[in-house]
Amino acid sequence: MKPIAITVLVTGLTLGCGNHHDHNHNGHSHGHDHGGHAHEAPNGGKMVELGEDACHLEFLLDESNATRMTILAHEFHPQKAYVKLPMAQIEVIAKVGDEEKKLVFKPVVSATLGNNATHSSEYEATADWLKDTREFTARIVYLDFPGGVTHNKPFQFSKKN
Repeated sequence: MKPIAITVLVTGLTLGCGNHHDHNHNGHSHGHDHGGHAHEAPNGGKMVELGEDACHLEFLLDESNATRMTILAHEFHPQKAYVKLPMAQIEVIAKVGDEEKKLVFKPVVSATLGNNATHSSEYEATADWLKDTREFTARIVYLDFPGGVTHNKPFQFSKKN
């Protein structure tokens, strides 16, 4: 192989799919993007990236039931597809004003999507306070996803008008 071709190949492999990373800043951690790319939420929800573009969770408020929120798990590489998470439930702690509120998302069983009670790409939670809340800060307590595990992954939810 010619030296230029090798350099181009190595550079492409090194850059990969973006420069997203999570790290700590003065005792608090948050994820942010340093010039990589972002994926649009396929259903208009709020996207939360896990790992280095390994898995994305889309948080959606249900338009037909204001007390229900849905999580859809996506992957975008090598192709766009739903991801099955090996979770019997997903806990999210939301901070609304000065108060912490827990959301417990349960798997949505769907034979069409191949989702069951322990491996699903769709999860739902209900809470009365959701109907009066358009935005909040939150953290995913624990999540096992293809490509890794995360603990206390922070994110900001805001519903589009």
